[in-house]
Amino acid sequence: MSVLASLGLSPERVRVMLAATAVSTGNLPTKPSKPPKAEKPPKPPKVYVVKRFSDAQIQAMRERVARGDRLAAVAFDFNTSIPLVCRIARGNSYKHAPGPITRRGAHANKTSQRMVAPDVVLRMRLNATIGNVRLADIARAERLPFPTVALIVHGKTYIDCPGPIMKPRRYTPPKIQTHE
Repeated sequence: MSVLASLGLSPERVRVMLAATAVSTGNLPTKPSKPPKAEKPPKPPKVYVVKRFSDAQIQAMRERVARGDRLAAVAFDFNTSIPLVCRIARGNSYKHAPGPITRRGAHANKTSQRMVAPDVVLRMRLNATIGNVRLADIARAERLPFPTVALIVHGKTYIDCPGPIMKPRRYTPPKIQTHE
């Protein structure tokens, strides 16, 4: 006589109890595993079409960009991308090709559009080095931002302008005197 029979349980009753226990605890028997997927054939390698431009086309692009045409219009006309037209116009691509090299963007004409005249730079540098005037006072008098004045006086910008250059001083915190 088996243990189950001594308890008064039939094998069918035990199967039903085990199935009910599995449902209540969430331990259901797992689904049969799926058959392994068939391997896909490898994808062909991507082919990048490298468009080569003639020297005449590069020169035409550079001349149009230098004339002020929009990069998008030039790229559309030559059936290429805007970044490539920009690289060609700046001379980063097709360096050997003829045509004017231009700078486009926010800082394109920075050298020609100076914020401070050379005589003002000289006056600021003389006041800071010889006159011992504070940079904040110079900035206030010239109506310029303090960082701009500091860069000019310390010789970081306007290098080609005359005037003595002041070495930046290190900040030393004030000494606290204690009365003992």
